[in-house]
Amino acid sequence: GQLRLRLIDQMRVNQHRTDEWVQREEELHREKDQAISYIFHEVRNPVHAMSLAADVALEKISSSAHPDKSILIETIQCIARATDLATIVLNDVLNIQHLQLGSFKFASIPFRLLDAHREAVHIMQFQMQSKRVVFEMTLDSELD
Repeated sequence: GQLRLRLIDQMRVNQHRTDEWVQREEELHREKDQAISYIFHEVRNPVHAMSLAADVALEKISSSAHPDKSILIETIQCIARATDLATIVLNDVLNIQHLQLGSFKFASIPFRLLDAHREAVHIMQFQMQSKRVVFEMTLDSELD
């Protein structure tokens, strides 16, 4: 009788552990799906900015026999910066993969908030320009 009760108790404990493992595995899948969604969102923004900037450049070239070179240079610079941002995000994805595999090497990389903010505003300017909205940034002189 007691052996049977112990076996039943052990089966319940094992079932509880199995249920916990299944629940944890489901949580990990949800977290992975959220991370993938975030990554694609972050890559989409600079790629979209590249597309809009290219459209602006093509429109300027098509609409004038002598296009304003400064606008074209600024547009091409925006495409280059957006490409760099997309590359950074993709490199981050690869770094996460290396971290999971245990082969990631940490490095100190400076982060400049104002530079990141300027880049975001510059890219947003092209997105706003495509909608005919003026978008600019003004910083307090103490922050610069």
